[in-house]
Amino acid sequence: TEPAEVGCRVAVPFRKREVEGFVVGLRTEAPKDLTVHSVTNLIDRSPLIRPDIFELCRWISEYYVAPLGEVLKSALPPGITAKHIERGRLRSRDHAIAESGPLTVSVRPALTSEQTAAFEAIRSAKGFHTILLHGVTGSGKTEIYMRAAEHFLTAGKTSLILVPEIGLTPQLTERFAERFPGRAAILHSSLTKRQRIDEWLRIYNGDAPIVIGTRSAVFAPVQNLGLIVIDEEHETSYKQDEVPRYNARDTAVVRGKLARASVVLGSATPSMESFRNAEAKKYQYVSLTTRVEDRPLPEVEIVNMREEFAAEGKQVIF
Repeated sequence: TEPAEVGCRVAVPFRKREVEGFVVGLRTEAPKDLTVHSVTNLIDRSPLIRPDIFELCRWISEYYVAPLGEVLKSALPPGITAKHIERGRLRSRDHAIAESGPLTVSVRPALTSEQTAAFEAIRSAKGFHTILLHGVTGSGKTEIYMRAAEHFLTAGKTSLILVPEIGLTPQLTERFAERFPGRAAILHSSLTKRQRIDEWLRIYNGDAPIVIGTRSAVFAPVQNLGLIVIDEEHETSYKQDEVPRYNARDTAVVRGKLARASVVLGSATPSMESFRNAEAKKYQYVSLTTRVEDRPLPEVEIVNMREEFAAEGKQVIF
């Protein structure tokens, strides 16, 4: 008898057992050619999957030919319950930080002329806009990401920063946490179940306007999205190789389109797809050709292993 909304989870009878499912549509009349069973239990009083995330999940389901239920399940942290939601709301009321006052930033490094041009390209973009940021290693792409996140935060918008590997998350998180104390949340698979739920709830309740995470963070329930960054966009780690299979880089671009947000793809070695999109003017191309403070690139030596094997035998590595 309780009203259900699209995106809510429900318990339904399935043969001799009870399973969990998602409400994906509502209709006033039951189909006459099917046997209809009643919902056993309404798990969520309000939808955990909001309309924007539901639309993204439907796109993934259709584009990658993945079961919609599996995609929706991937959009939620494993094991989240109604009790977690209520506890998260109480904690959010007690520790509201997103409205804690203006952002105060300590000392920031001066931008190079190329960094300034890249930041201006992001800041001046209106609505959905995709930029390929092609910067050599050490050219200061992370500082541009932080300046952009700061710009959108000041404008009342949120930011989503994707990284390919869990190993890269702590160092990036540390820099963002120092710049934006108390306002950044992290999402990746190495967190415990409780940690993932707690971080997800901070985001869901609007307490963390900046989210940093690996590919599954593309489903982060941030609202009023202004910026999406895909760092090291060429990395194959953005591809999910189990059901539901999807490419988080391309999915993030679609999410940016749905949210009318700015999307930045950063790399020192862009993928062929992104480079071609830049050539075709689908993406704006911005390059950083020099390192910060003109630091030299490391020396590279090409080793001919045929010669090494001929001189030392097959057991030698270098």
